Amino acid sequence: MDSSTIEKINDFFTANPIAKGIPSSREEIINAENELGIKFDKDYVFFLLNYGGSLIKEKEIYGLRNSEMMGDDDIINLTKVFRENESENNDWLIIGTDYAGNPVGIDKDGKVLMLDYDFGGCNVLGESFEDYILKSLDD
Repeated sequence: MDSSTIEKINDFFTANPIAKGIPSSREEIINAENELGIKFDKDYVFFLLNYGGSLIKEKEIYGLRNSEMMGDDDIINLTKVFRENESENNDWLIIGTDYAGNPVGIDKDGKVLMLDYDFGGCNVLGESFEDYILKSLDD
């Protein structure tokens, strides 16, 4: 992740400390990757190691341990439920949902996508996890 992006994230959490989650350990992340059979995006791993599951404005970015303002779900549960209900896109790591319940995930190419159940199809929310974070901070 670019240092300017990290600075923006840190500034956001300095102003909104309750939105920051509990950072994960590298061991927890490796265990989650193994359980889901997915290698996590490197920028998402950085986010988990430093911020945990957090809120960036109205975007919920789930991790293994989340901000107290978020629900009890974690990326393992979210991803497993998604796989049970979705025959396609099973290579996604589900990092959240929008307020209509549509899953938001990182695909194998590193794009952040939302599967829109109402209209069908996928919407690209970010060309990368870093791009998604920057767009979330700018909203």
